[in-house]
Amino acid sequence: MNNQTEYQHYISFIRENFPQSAYLLSEEGLVKKLFTCIHNSLIISDIFSSIRSLNSVCTLLLADQKLIYLKTLYTLPNNDDFQFYSIMRANVENLLRILLCAFKPEITYQEVKETSFSQLNELLDMTYLNQKYKVELSELYSYFGTFSKNIHRISLEKNTNLFLKEMMTKTLEPKSLETKIKSLKKIKNILVYVFLDVYKVKSGSFDTPQLSKLHSILGEAEYEKLPLFE
Repeated sequence: MNNQTEYQHYISFIRENFPQSAYLLSEEGLVKKLFTCIHNSLIISDIFSSIRSLNSVCTLLLADQKLIYLKTLYTLPNNDDFQFYSIMRANVENLLRILLCAFKPEITYQEVKETSFSQLNELLDMTYLNQKYKVELSELYSYFGTFSKNIHRISLEKNTNLFLKEMMTKTLEPKSLETKIKSLKKIKNILVYVFLDVYKVKSGSFDTPQLSKLHSILGEAEYEKLPLFE
């Protein structure tokens, strides 16, 4: 299915389950962009989780990443920023765990899931990522901090007694949607480029439909930059 079809299915899902959601009344262009960012990242996580050369822990973490994006789509119509930023913080933390596993292949799934953000930070800073991908790592750390601050800010708001209906129907701010889109795009790019590099994944790890899907999601210019063909 193409993105337009998937988007229409998603809107049908909102109409059926969240008929009063502000996402049905907001500017379609921005809502569609937000959906596409989340859905594309979900597809990429799914494709990457099928790579046979990965160790089982990384595969499980990529499955977790896919679930995180599914939950993001499910909670979005509630228009609850507390839930959105909580999931996005988990998204960043899980991506850091995925990257760490490339340098600690002996780590178990339970161990890496119990590794705190500060520990992930320290361990990754001791790898070559801190030189080659210093900017990308800093951006992930920054997003984690920003999402945490947003969660804290929302939890301290005087309006915490808002009913779900009031929250759901609250007008969507274009600037807020654009900020969400920007952060999702940035995290997706790091997932794609840094992941493929640190795990030394080449084009032979994917079948033709998967490569075609990556090409469709990224576009010609970005697809050609992938380290798949080096």
